[in-house]
Amino acid sequence: MEELYFIRRKRGNYKTLRLEFGKVKKKFLLRFIEGEIKPEGKSESFPHETFYDDEEEMSKKVLKMREQLTEERWMLKTRGQNRNMSIEQ
Repeated sequence: MEELYFIRRKRGNYKTLRLEFGKVKKKFLLRFIEGEIKPEGKSESFPHETFYDDEEEMSKKVLKMREQLTEERWMLKTRGQNRNMSIEQ
C-alpha cells in the first residue's frame, strides 16, 4: 500500500488527511483517514474505503484528490515528516 499524507493548519491546530491506496487481493483499495493534531494529542476518524476493479480508475481518483487538496492549500508531507509531527512545529 502506498500512502500520501496531507496537513493543513487551521485555527492553531492541524487538520490531517491520509490517503492509502494499492492492490488488495484482486481489487484496488482507496482508503482515506481524516485527523487532527491538537496540543492535547492526535486523533483520527474511522477510515473511508472505496474498492475499484481497475487500477487506472483508482489512480485517477487519487490524482484528482491530490490536485484538489493542493488547490485547497493542503501540504503534502513525506513519510518521515508525518510521524513526528507535533503542534509546536
